[in-house]
Amino acid sequence: MAASFLSYPPADTSRYGRPRTQTERRLAQLLWCALDLLAIATAAVLAAVLGEPDSHPARWLARTPLMTLGEIALVQLLVFHRRGLYRTVLRYTGIEVLTTIFIGVALAEIVAVVTTYFLHLDNTGGLGRTFLVLYGLLAIPFSGTSRLAARMFIERKSAGAGKPVLIYGSGSLGEMVLRELRNDPRHSVVGFLDDDPTRTGAIIRGCKVLGGLSELTRLRDLLKPSLVVIAERKMEQSRLRQVFQVCLDNQIQVKVIAGSALQHVAQVQLNDLALEDLMRRPPRAYDRSKVDQLLAGKTVLITGAGGSIGSELCRQIAGAGARELILIDHSEFNLYQIDDALRASFPNLVVKPVLATLADRDNLDTIIATGMPQLVFHAAAYKHVPMVEENAFLGMANNLGGFANLLSACIAHRIEQVVMISTDKAVRPTNIMGASKRACEVLMQNIDAGSTRLCAVRFGNVLGSSGSVIPHFLEQIRRGGPVTVTHPDVSRYFMLIPEAVELVLHAGSIAKHGEIFILDMGEPVRIVNLARQLIFMTGHVPDQDIRISFTGLRPGEKLTEELLLNEAEQATTVDGITIARATRREHAEVRAAVEELLEACRGRNLQRFIDITSRLVPEWIPSTEFNDVANGQTDIFLARRS
Repeated sequence: MAASFLSYPPADTSRYGRPRTQTERRLAQLLWCALDLLAIATAAVLAAVLGEPDSHPARWLARTPLMTLGEIALVQLLVFHRRGLYRTVLRYTGIEVLTTIFIGVALAEIVAVVTTYFLHLDNTGGLGRTFLVLYGLLAIPFSGTSRLAARMFIERKSAGAGKPVLIYGSGSLGEMVLRELRNDPRHSVVGFLDDDPTRTGAIIRGCKVLGGLSELTRLRDLLKPSLVVIAERKMEQSRLRQVFQVCLDNQIQVKVIAGSALQHVAQVQLNDLALEDLMRRPPRAYDRSKVDQLLAGKTVLITGAGGSIGSELCRQIAGAGARELILIDHSEFNLYQIDDALRASFPNLVVKPVLATLADRDNLDTIIATGMPQLVFHAAAYKHVPMVEENAFLGMANNLGGFANLLSACIAHRIEQVVMISTDKAVRPTNIMGASKRACEVLMQNIDAGSTRLCAVRFGNVLGSSGSVIPHFLEQIRRGGPVTVTHPDVSRYFMLIPEAVELVLHAGSIAKHGEIFILDMGEPVRIVNLARQLIFMTGHVPDQDIRISFTGLRPGEKLTEELLLNEAEQATTVDGITIARATRREHAEVRAAVEELLEACRGRNLQRFIDITSRLVPEWIPSTEFNDVANGQTDIFLARRS
């Protein structure tokens, strides 16, 4: 999500955002200089009256050496000027301003004492020590009070003018946020929320702690807040989701504190709550030693290196100490981006970008023979379900054919290990994309791999990946809607990209041969709820500002996805990773079926395509749209049927 910053007028700007002219700045500085002179004179007179209560002020002034008083005033004003007191923004008046005033008064009196001593003037130039003490005690509060009063006036003027804000969290961070928001005319803090019952009723800088999160519905009707700012340094994920849901139910916007404020620096930045903040799971304690042992000093080849998963694989593999990365991608722009990013972040890493397609078997063989990687991570695939469904031959040829070429080249050159990225759509697939990845799994488990270890890692959707639903929803929101969801009950598994890739590397580190590792994706998420959350996070009210429309399931889509086949799994030593039951078939049979299927793709023979896919992936259930094509009711694939 885009961050929104608290920005205030700088020192040369009026509180209404209009830049001050040079003349206005000079006049303001002269005004404060005149007020300081008045404070000096008032403090001097009062000090004289208090020091000599029987003496009339006029008689005291008549016999007082004005030169010494003038010297005190001059030095005091010079210190104020040199330390920038007349350039200080009034709304930020604080301890630094009072410190400057104290230094100015003290230094002025010291200079006066030293001067009269060297000039051999009696009784400190006729002022007396009592006067100097009283003057110091009076001049400091007089000069400081005027500035504090000006700050209070500005805060009072701006208070109530902005949108009502509640701060969730009444600790030190909440107090810092209160101070900053009070200096922003766009916001008006009306109170604190805190779930600690002992804090209820406490007053913090004039603002009351109004109760816990359960009070928000009542406070919405009473105070009509438009924003809740979460100001807690550490908050459990479940609690964060609860706060967000309560705010969503009450249609009150939520922002979180980010940036340097979380590192105890007095600078506040308000961020929109990102979807990743809600989806992130508690961190697991992983033993990184096996991953480091797998990757350190190795040459690693990554296919689809410029994609969402591929690029994160590159970053984490480089961070684990790999010596060299060979990057393969058919997209020039994606390959350029990840190559540039790796060279900037890992200057000692050897990076070899290769613009290639896995369909070119001879070129792939040359790349592997030349680079001789020890490890290969295969992340290249066509993954957009409706797109692959409408381009079935090319989708199957790319996903299965490309992987078959990669396996052949890796096995021929005795590569140590190949890790394939699979998908939850490979479980009882209802689309060509899922069927193609399941076919890859079957081939991986039933090929004569020689000394090469093979494994696959199966997981669901990752947030923010190219072509995923999140960027699509955000673009629809940016255009003003509607946000289109296929079905009210459709749900998907989601995981953050860094978390998924970390588990992929752990799976690779414990792989023996032929396993299909399954990542713990948590609970499935209803897509319509996801859409509502995104609409709300971007500052809109779901179903009011931006509506949600249902378009029906697309070709090949399921209502829900699965991660396990036949409900079979086996635990591993890594938290969050299980192993699916292996599918054992005759190697020759599988290899022949793969070759026949790829030949059907090249010949665009739909009937053979269906027959062989069903033989290779018996659990495949073709979509209604695909069956219509097979039965001759439509011709979107432009295929021969015999």
